Amino acid sequence: MKIAPLRERLSFQIRQIVQDEIGNETSTWIPLFDRWCSCRPLTLTERDGSVTKLEQEKVQFTLRYEKAILGLHSLTTHIQFRGQTYGIESIDGDTVQRQLIYIVAIKEENYD
Repeated sequence: MKIAPLRERLSFQIRQIVQDEIGNETSTWIPLFDRWCSCRPLTLTERDGSVTKLEQEKVQFTLRYEKAILGLHSLTTHIQFRGQTYGIESIDGDTVQRQLIYIVAIKEENYD
């Protein structure tokens, strides 16, 4: 497999419930691991405003095959990529057996 196309950094984070000293629970995202990937858009959205730009709403990430990635759960894991947060829609490790993993992810809205 050629390494050159895998030139962007992808960060996986897992949700963890933290309980304080009086029993209140909060959900926080804990960094899990980083991997090299390539990315291609599956859907683009054009936003109008003062500046028109294309935003990647749904993307496909290509990574090297790794069992740790195949074991991730989409409800408790999300992805940080280029300063944006993406929710995992599907993880496909069977298309190219034991060589590549394809992850389809959808951009999450950030309400800071």
